Amino acid sequence: MLFRTLLNLFLLLGVAVAAQAQLKANGPVTLAELRSILSRAETSADLIAPTNKELIDAVEARGVDFVLTPEEEWALRLREASDDLIAALRSAFDPAEREFRLRVAKQQDLYNTFVSNFNSSDLSAKTAALNAARDFVADYADDSNVTQIVAYMRRTLPSLERSVQIMQTQADRVEQERIRNLYRESMREGERRRRETAGQPNANPNTNTTTTNSTNANAPSPAANGARPATPRPSQPVQKPD
Repeated sequence: MLFRTLLNLFLLLGVAVAAQAQLKANGPVTLAELRSILSRAETSADLIAPTNKELIDAVEARGVDFVLTPEEEWALRLREASDDLIAALRSAFDPAEREFRLRVAKQQDLYNTFVSNFNSSDLSAKTAALNAARDFVADYADDSNVTQIVAYMRRTLPSLERSVQIMQTQADRVEQERIRNLYRESMREGERRRRETAGQPNANPNTNTTTTNSTNANAPSPAANGARPATPRPSQPVQKPD
């Protein structure tokens, strides 16, 4: 028991020392650094609170090289990031600068989705490109920094919509044919089972014999009515008396 306690303390100390050594690095705190330290700390409940405190001190002293997006915030919270640490990461940038960087990041994400899926022959990928183009045009039509991109997407939207519609129609036909084939197969299987059932012999082959025997057993016998059974006579010629 004592050995296990000492071993746990040794492991906790090792994780804490590694985190402190990593936090002493120069330059702003990186997202990969945060993920690594939090992933090690979440293995023990005793390390979560002090690790969050050390990360907050590091963020306030060194700053960060990234803008915390909603997706990254959710991922860090899964690694036991505290509310205070999330608040420190949010305030690491000036609010206006943070908003600008988030806007640029979203623009880049939509643009990459559009470009990577535009020529795809897969319906879901083509639909992703269409939705990305629609969102980009709707959100950044007034942004002078992406005027040419918005204009290009506007030109391609009609043809992209037609392509998605044609692909959707084809997919619907394939699905309908698949359902019809399943229905036909189900009907054939049902018919096969009915024929097999109809061709089986009577489950009780002795039914008729049993019925006949029961009927004969219930019929009255001559002895039961007091009648004597007939005795066969020998077939001899009748002799006349002298």
